[in-house]
Amino acid sequence: METNPITEIESNINVASEKIIAKDFKFYHVQLIPRIANLTHIHSDKCSICSENMKVVTELSLNVANLLNSSIQNRNTYDNTLSNLKSHLKNAHQYYPKSYFSSLYTFYGMIGGAIVGLLIFAIQLIDFKIGLLIFSAIGLFTGKIAGYYKDKRNEKNKLIL
Repeated sequence: METNPITEIESNINVASEKIIAKDFKFYHVQLIPRIANLTHIHSDKCSICSENMKVVTELSLNVANLLNSSIQNRNTYDNTLSNLKSHLKNAHQYYPKSYFSSLYTFYGMIGGAIVGLLIFAIQLIDFKIGLLIFSAIGLFTGKIAGYYKDKRNEKNKLIL
């Protein structure tokens, strides 16, 4: 009888969670490993990188407790491996972390608002501080709203990591 690799990875994480300090478990996003494994497994038939990454995720689930409970180099290895897995899912398959676009669009909106404020100041229509403050705030809220709707659309389409 063939075992499901996702079930095996989830059980490995459950066993490892008892050996890992609770703060480290949350800080190093160990709870994401089963989700990453599931998404990687879904795409492993069509994507050769996901097929290779499935082996990496399985190996990671077996060694996560050892990696996080030992030296800084091993923690960095774990962090780099998890980042590479998430990066591939983001770039190749458009899976994004929760609130990714809210944060990104808020930043872009604030920068865009500050630029508009500086342009309006440059043509002497408004005071520098007031223009910068007002337009940065407008850009910040506009970006936050646009990012919120983009995140909701990704959540509806199940594209959240």
